[in-house]
Amino acid sequence: MSLVSVSRKNEPQLMYRRIEIFLNGKSVGYFPEGKNKEFDLPAGQHKMKAKTRWFGSREMDFTVFNKEKKSIEISTNTLVVKILAVSALIDCFLFILTRGDYSNDNRIIFWIKTVGGCTFALLALYYFTIGRNSYLSIKETKS
Repeated sequence: MSLVSVSRKNEPQLMYRRIEIFLNGKSVGYFPEGKNKEFDLPAGQHKMKAKTRWFGSREMDFTVFNKEKKSIEISTNTLVVKILAVSALIDCFLFILTRGDYSNDNRIIFWIKTVGGCTFALLALYYFTIGRNSYLSIKETKS
């Protein structure tokens, strides 16, 4: 048997969410923020996936050898969070800058706000639908 240690980063965007771990397609339980779990697995090829409510991760394939110890870390995909945050901040900044005046007096600001708002909406729509399994990230770490 081999030991696989799964850890979860402390992150504010997942603070109150439990993450469910799936090994080889079967749920092996939930664990809260900042906790670690260890699993005894037989040597061979395995698949792991993480899920929290609607969002999840892509399936990760890994191989463990007899009496080997692997460490795996689950976190949010920071690129997703950063893109959505920056897009929302730009949109809010432009709204405040123009005091919510959506008149056509200044066409450049109008188009920047329109493109920024549409970009944020499309990115959010993507990550709430097609890209929902890109929200969490699973990666092997050094033991």
